[in-house]
Amino acid sequence: MLPIPRSGGALGAMVPLVVAMGAAAVVGAATGSPIGEVERVTGRHLPVLRILTVVLLFAAATVLFAAAAVGRAPTGGTLALIRACAGLTGMTLLTAVVAGPHRCWTLPLAYTILCGRALERSWASLWFWPIRTAHDPTAATVAAALLLAGLLAIAARAAPGGRS
Repeated sequence: MLPIPRSGGALGAMVPLVVAMGAAAVVGAATGSPIGEVERVTGRHLPVLRILTVVLLFAAATVLFAAAAVGRAPTGGTLALIRACAGLTGMTLLTAVVAGPHRCWTLPLAYTILCGRALERSWASLWFWPIRTAHDPTAATVAAALLLAGLLAIAARAAPGGRS
C-alpha cells in the first residue's frame, strides 16, 4: 500500500504528487541508453521502440498506482494521481530531450515543489494543474497534452551517431 495520509491538508495532496513525480522520473531516465551502439543497431525502428518503452513503463506505473490505492485512495482519488503521473511524465520526457536522460528529473521536481507552494497558498491557477480537483477536464487536457508532446519529442530525438 502507498503510505498516503488520508488528511485533506497539504500533506495529503503532496504525497501522491511526489509519488507520481518519482514514477515520471523513472520513465524519463529509461529513455537514455548507456550503450549508444544499441540505438545505432535498431536503425529506423528506434522512434517506435522509444515510444513503446515509455508507454509500457507509464502503463506499468498506472497499474501499480491503481493496485496500491485499492482500499486506500489518495486525497483527490486515483484519477488525480494518474493525471499527475501522465503530465509529469510528459514534462520529464521533454526535459530528457533538452537536458538529457540523466537530468530529466530536475524540471518535474522543481515544478512539484512549486505545486507544494501553491497548495500552501491556495492558488487555483491552471498553471498548477496537478493540484486541481480530480475531475477537472482542463487539468486532464493539460496533462494529456504534456504526455503527447513528450512522446513526440522522445520519438523525434536523434540517436547517437546522427540517426533518429
